[in-house]
Amino acid sequence: MLGHSEKVFFIKRLLFTLTIGILWCNIGLGIEYETSSKFWNSKTNGPTTIEGAINRFFINNRLDSIEGIWLDAGYGWFAIKKNKKDSYKKWQIKSTTRALDGSIESTLYKTDEKNVFSGKVRIEWPDPDNEDWFVFATSNSTVKMHDIDLIEYEIERYAAEKESYMIRIWPLDFENYNKEFY
Repeated sequence: MLGHSEKVFFIKRLLFTLTIGILWCNIGLGIEYETSSKFWNSKTNGPTTIEGAINRFFINNRLDSIEGIWLDAGYGWFAIKKNKKDSYKKWQIKSTTRALDGSIESTLYKTDEKNVFSGKVRIEWPDPDNEDWFVFATSNSTVKMHDIDLIEYEIERYAAEKESYMIRIWPLDFENYNKEFY
């Protein structure tokens, strides 16, 4: 049998162990910051104008339905360009986060469902140690094309706006643009 002081010591030790365990679990649920990813980057070596993006990515090319220049509501202009057989890169042209203009914001992948893409997207926050830069994380996203000129998307976690939409701004007449490449 344990004495009173031994019971108190045992209970205190148990509570301490549980508290440390809970804190450890919460640390594991925190955001995992990244400096780079195979899905996005922070290099600003891409186009930073609509005309530059058209000339670099699209001139003399037949486009897949998701390819083109898009206005992302409240965020800026982006180019979506085919990367490999079933993947696309979303390039940030000009946005509210100007320091990242010209970078790759996400990678999108075709799914079995027509006009639905899964993706990995860069999420950024101001760096608390450098007011001129950011800290980054990757989130999953789902992109749905409602028609040739409208995309809706959802971001799984971290984003301030988890749902938004994009409207096509180039080419304005997608079908007519692609006719010369059939």
